[in-house]
Amino acid sequence: MAKIRINKFLSKMGICSRRKSEKLILQNRIKINGQIAKIGQKVDKNDVVELDNLKIIEKPLIFWYAFNKPKNYITSRFDPENRPTIMEFFDKNTYIFPVGRLDFKTTGLILITNDGKICNKLLHPSFKIKREYLVKTNFDLSDSEINFLNQNVIQLNKVKSTQKIKKIGTKTYIVIVWQGSNHHVKKIFSTINKKVTKLKRISFANIKLGNLKPGNWRRLTNKEIEILKTQVKKTS
Repeated sequence: MAKIRINKFLSKMGICSRRKSEKLILQNRIKINGQIAKIGQKVDKNDVVELDNLKIIEKPLIFWYAFNKPKNYITSRFDPENRPTIMEFFDKNTYIFPVGRLDFKTTGLILITNDGKICNKLLHPSFKIKREYLVKTNFDLSDSEINFLNQNVIQLNKVKSTQKIKKIGTKTYIVIVWQGSNHHVKKIFSTINKKVTKLKRISFANIKLGNLKPGNWRRLTNKEIEILKTQVKKTS
């Protein structure tokens, strides 16, 4: 392998996109031959490249997990406030990362992987990946409020919000969205002056949480991984 820029190398290894690779470099999380990497630095097959002190191999095994996030955990590899993160449930010697985020108090399904290429596509707004939540609120919604939200006329942060809401019990709803912005579901309900008191994701990209218990994970099946890949293929 001829020498290539470190951000291209990280992208080629499936760690993350070139742009996000530069962020890792600026955070001093990348080392080349034991030294902190610099933007634009080049590497070849003879160099030892590390992320968070773990060596990156040329052809990494691809891991995909479904994880049921418990309440009061941060969905990231590190937390500057030293709060517990979901990575405590996984092998610290394997470099994996969450696909997107769930709020500190939100529970439910989050995918974990080391496949940066597919991860970035699943999170990109252009693919409109389906997310399904079980939601409890402080007050019941009227039929007219549910109809209003299902008309998809509201905007959040100047972006049209598309959602499908179905009542399944007292102050309890199934909510489907195709966007993943910060606090998205909570903001939807706030437009009609309702507060979300409990939020649990039960499906992401057609992968179901099922009966997986909080704090537990399972490997995705080959069929499920193919389902993910199919959803991020360009149709045009």
